[in-house]
Amino acid sequence: MSESGSALSQHKIHIYNQLPTNVIPLRFHCFSKDYFSGSVTILTGQSFNLSFASNLVRNNRYACHFSCGDRHADFDVFNVAWKNLHRTYNYVVMSDGFYVNYDANDHMNNLERVASWF
Repeated sequence: MSESGSALSQHKIHIYNQLPTNVIPLRFHCFSKDYFSGSVTILTGQSFNLSFASNLVRNNRYACHFSCGDRHADFDVFNVAWKNLHRTYNYVVMSDGFYVNYDANDHMNNLERVASWF
């Protein structure tokens, strides 16, 4: 079960590479107004974690650009303007797209598709 965020709360973003093992590594970078992850590369089965505090007064928005060979994707992984905020965001990268859930205990439970490769 996910926990709803508050006016000032800690958030965690996890990115899990669940691409097939014969696919080249997942490359991405994530950024906000005050943060840049640098270029990150993770292999199948690996993950990347990011934690930060949000404040409804500030314009907190985190986005990521993903690439895997000739496939790409860009989308927000957190935006304080979203109607429902959560403490945990699990993004699971698969060959057919990107999925999210908000479960702090199981990143593969009740996944919802949020983006596609282009």
